[in-house]
Amino acid sequence: MERTIATTAPATLLLCLAFWHVAAAAAGSLTELSKERLVFQTTFGDIHMAFYPNAAPKTVEHIRRCGELGLYNTNYFFRVDRGFVAQTAEINGGRTAPMSAMQQEVASRHVPLEVHRDVKHNKRGILSMARGDDPNSGGSSFSILLGPAPHLDMNYAIFGEVTQGLDTLSKFEEVCVGVTEDWGHVWVCRAQKRSQKNAPLVEKYMI
Repeated sequence: MERTIATTAPATLLLCLAFWHVAAAAAGSLTELSKERLVFQTTFGDIHMAFYPNAAPKTVEHIRRCGELGLYNTNYFFRVDRGFVAQTAEINGGRTAPMSAMQQEVASRHVPLEVHRDVKHNKRGILSMARGDDPNSGGSSFSILLGPAPHLDMNYAIFGEVTQGLDTLSKFEEVCVGVTEDWGHVWVCRAQKRSQKNAPLVEKYMI
């Protein structure tokens, strides 16, 4: 059964989340794909993502729960670094819609660092958990890799990958969501203000 939760706030980038069952990969692999798909449906195209429940079970459960509760609704991507990452803001601080006490509690949860030497930041589309200085401070912010980033290995939890929509990520990289800075060969564009009109926004969920 599918149900839809929608808001009416205007946005230049519309994101939707959807889960449905698909065939899983061979059992036992750390990078075995989940039976669910998390889908961001944007004005630039769809991004389909699968989880790695064997590699990062606690992280996967937390992000899945945030999706089921619609917590990313009215949140946004605050960072798009061409060739590196597109990163969502933390729900607490990024989301503009009010939350119930239960939603606030879930959004405030943290997960431990779940890493494996054989699970690497080695390709575009990898889903990588953001965190603070404390390795076990992962919350609700995560990045979609826009290119290989081996320096992140064993430091940030990998919990899934994009299965469809790599072309949509390319369109993300063409959108400036803030002030452009020149960091050598890496093009960086960050949102400095929440009201930045081109910042990717989460407006509607479809679960």
